[in-house]
Amino acid sequence: RHYVYALALRRTGEIDDAVTELERSLELSPAAPKSWIALARCEIDRGEMGAARDAVDAALELDLESADAWHLLGRVELGEGSLENAEAAFAKALERNPEHAWASNNLGYTRILQDRFDEALPPLQDAVASGDDEPVFFNNLGIALERSGHPELAALSFAHAVVLGHGPAEASMERVEELIESEGTAFAAVDSVEFIGSDDLAARVENAVLIVS
Repeated sequence: RHYVYALALRRTGEIDDAVTELERSLELSPAAPKSWIALARCEIDRGEMGAARDAVDAALELDLESADAWHLLGRVELGEGSLENAEAAFAKALERNPEHAWASNNLGYTRILQDRFDEALPPLQDAVASGDDEPVFFNNLGIALERSGHPELAALSFAHAVVLGHGPAEASMERVEELIESEGTAFAAVDSVEFIGSDDLAARVENAVLIVS
């Protein structure tokens, strides 16, 4: 009961109360990996990375094969600025669950932070191909595409992010469109989104990655 109530509280932004309920849940059932994972998420929400790490460690001690726990460890490492450790944790999450879209996105984002834009493309392509339609997936993919020399695909990815409600992506889309136009080609990315869905975009990115490699 405490666990389910905590999940509802987190969804409504009542993080401190959610932590209290999860702590009560764990007092009653300390060997519950999902409760430790939920607590780690709440502590990350609060910016309490030390407490989040303790919760993740407890989850992994109970279930070393938990993709969610490894993903959250990556988020803790990322929050503490340990990019190499974050990348390793996200990779371990994907070893346990190759379809973990957020781990794919965050692995790609970690590589973006290291200016490894070509290497960021495959996991970000996987995140977009998952069908979750998270605007941040498309925005991060757009960054990696732009910085690795694929302006039209970058504009399309930013356009998807814009359509999904990611406001900052609009300026990025317009910047890339201006770059394309300066090279003599008119290109309106938003007009193409209706005809180029996330699956098609992911396939085009995969082809671009194969050509680069």
